[in-house]
Amino acid sequence: MSDLVTLTQPALPLEAVAAVRFKLPARSKPSTINAYTVYAHYLAAVAESCAVETRSDALPSDYHEVHSLLTRPDEPITFAKTLSLLWKLGVPVLPLRDVGMFHGAVWKIRNRFVIVLKQTTNLESRWLYDLLHEWGHLACGHLSEDSALLEGEPIAPGMNDIEEIEANEWAEDTLFDGDSTEIEQACTQACHGKLQRLKAVLPGVARRYNVNPASLANHMAFRLESEGKDWWGTAYNLQQTSINPFEIAREVLLRNVDLHRINNLDRDLLIRALTAE
Repeated sequence: MSDLVTLTQPALPLEAVAAVRFKLPARSKPSTINAYTVYAHYLAAVAESCAVETRSDALPSDYHEVHSLLTRPDEPITFAKTLSLLWKLGVPVLPLRDVGMFHGAVWKIRNRFVIVLKQTTNLESRWLYDLLHEWGHLACGHLSEDSALLEGEPIAPGMNDIEEIEANEWAEDTLFDGDSTEIEQACTQACHGKLQRLKAVLPGVARRYNVNPASLANHMAFRLESEGKDWWGTAYNLQQTSINPFEIAREVLLRNVDLHRINNLDRDLLIRALTAE
């Protein structure tokens, strides 16, 4: 009880939590905005308030530049590298894994963008795509000073809202350096048009173009789905399952915050959110 009595007020922009104008995709339901959203926004503000000092460079918006920053020869884009770069550029990323409510969000808090990722899957490629999608919203200028963007539907290619389409295209271009059509054709040529051979040739195509093989598998599954072909089971078998993306995001966050900057209750709230099963 003494902690409650002596607790200093957090220096968080709580008025912004109340005043924020949520920018939902056209097909999302207003009921998505609820108490959980306020909770997630507060957590984002807590994370921002204890983030260590980072570079103040402008956030890159050119997909080719971002792709170049995230790749090296024979080292394609990964979720961990993307997370680390965003934190280095001054964009905190808060991972959550609660079920439902929304699937991702971006806020601007005290002149700094904060991304919230919310996934229940353990597939690194899905977390990577969602993270690049949210970066895409920033790169495309979809947020204003007094608004937040809340993903009311699962993030995936095929979304109809114009801003979601633009963010998806930016994420795809970043993953494949704008060469997705050429890479698709390379896959088709390598398997000689035979779908049953695609699984065997896809890793080699991914190495040739230095792209994330799991991301390429998902991309091809989406493309094949548009043609009425279900390749998702095979794409899943090409995924990286030995790592936990939520734990990666949590570890990167903890390396980039100073929990002594926040009061005990906020610290406990954040730690609980980062350890919740």
